[in-house]
Amino acid sequence: MKYIFQEEAEEELNRQIDYYEEIQPGLGEDFFEEVIAAIFRIMDNPTAW
Repeated sequence: MKYIFQEEAEEELNRQIDYYEEIQPGLGEDFFEEVIAAIFRIMDNPTAW
């Protein structure tokens, strides 16, 4: 299964990553990894959501 972000959602995600990086270096990357992990959980169990 494949996922894509709508343009607006991807822009918002990038803004949030930048925001967290400003707070603490590496925090934006951690946030992004959690977002991707959540996407894969949804893809693995689509009826659970």
